[in-house]
Amino acid sequence: IFKRILLLLTVITFSCSDDDEVVSVLEGNIFFEESEVTVLRNSTNPFEVTVNFNGISTSQDLRVAYQITFPLLNPAIPGEDFQAQETQEFIIPRDRNSVSVALVKTILDNPDIRENRIFNIELLDVEGLTIGNPNTNEGQVLQVIILPQPTDPDDPEDFIGDKKFPVSINGDEFVIPYFSNVDDIMATDNPSITKAIIAVHGSGLNASGQLRNMMEAATIEGVPMENTLIIAPQFPSDEEVAEFNLDNRHIFWSGGWRSGSTANGPGDVNIPSFSVMDLLVTKIIEYPNLQDIVLIGHSAGGQFANRYSMSSPVADDVEVAGIDIRFIPVNPASYTYLDDRRLVSGTENTFERPEDLRGCYEFNEYRYGLEELFTYLDDVGAETIRERLAQRNVVYLVGENDNNPNFPGLDRGCEALFLGRHRLERGINYFNYLQFYYNDVFGIDINETQEIDFVPRVGHTSFGMYTSEVGRSHIFRD
Repeated sequence: IFKRILLLLTVITFSCSDDDEVVSVLEGNIFFEESEVTVLRNSTNPFEVTVNFNGISTSQDLRVAYQITFPLLNPAIPGEDFQAQETQEFIIPRDRNSVSVALVKTILDNPDIRENRIFNIELLDVEGLTIGNPNTNEGQVLQVIILPQPTDPDDPEDFIGDKKFPVSINGDEFVIPYFSNVDDIMATDNPSITKAIIAVHGSGLNASGQLRNMMEAATIEGVPMENTLIIAPQFPSDEEVAEFNLDNRHIFWSGGWRSGSTANGPGDVNIPSFSVMDLLVTKIIEYPNLQDIVLIGHSAGGQFANRYSMSSPVADDVEVAGIDIRFIPVNPASYTYLDDRRLVSGTENTFERPEDLRGCYEFNEYRYGLEELFTYLDDVGAETIRERLAQRNVVYLVGENDNNPNFPGLDRGCEALFLGRHRLERGINYFNYLQFYYNDVFGIDINETQEIDFVPRVGHTSFGMYTSEVGRSHIFRD
């Protein structure tokens, strides 16, 4: 014991300096608070962002270096879009866990630029620290989107799609907003279009982000954009109608749009979101040389893709027209099961009705099962849904790092917990269930039409999923 005490005192003595400025061994995480920010060219300068430090405090300031990189699509130009700092590093003061820093000197006000310009700020390694938020697997890179000077005072950040898709209901015409790489998707006489991609937004309704991320993926892949139609439809809520002063032609939903629920307005308009998508797909197949359609969605959009793939009759019309259609649900928080069996705890491929419901008596109601279906799906019928899903070409795409059971916004209701602890586990369990269910009930091999694939080192981000090698292979090559 005496020897151990003497050794400890020796270590303490040689570890301390005369002025008692001891730097603790660094351990923890440093990350951007957000993964994407938008800034207007007429915003107040300088432009600041928040960086968080989560770990053991130090008795000295923490110096962090970063680098500015540029995407292939719409890259910002230093000196034209922004002015960089002379030194690309910043300080997190001692005993601080969060700091606002100006990583570029200023955003330049250039009224002649009418498109978005983008640059990325990437945190560089700090010895002893992990770069990235441990709760979200993001935060290593901040994407900065410089918006042009606003033309709509009600929507200065161009959140609502300027383009409008017409929806005729009982002789009256309504609209939903959308973003696209073409001026007007209704101009279907374009003979150059051979591929169409419909990218459905998540719960944040960021349809412009879906278009931007898919365009970046297409650019990386080297896809000829003159042959490619990309559409990002938008399903606004009554909050967006009020905030952006949308006129009474705009259809709006609650969060149920992701599951095919009927619209909440305007007035007595109650068209299901899946019916709107049916109209959109029906219009797209009018392009004379169209060869295939990909309907993809991330997060809540992945829920949309999962449930729409199993219920829509329009997919059959697409096939009859000689056009291939593929559905890609990406990182959804929940899936719709085809009966009341769920994975037995402690097994990988045994599915039975849960014996202990723990008070969760509605675990098999829609959206998690096929009981108490919404109007659109009830009209289709549970048996038809089961038959249709087996015939559909579906790729379930999951990020290997989307494995945080405490991820903000993750569905942690009792119904969802029967599906798995987090999105990665829920995706694996669902595909194992499909293999079990169709072999057991129908005697068919679901692997002939469907597959699951994983994106390494990517968490809950549509940008990372779409632009990855795995994501691009399923979106553009299959």
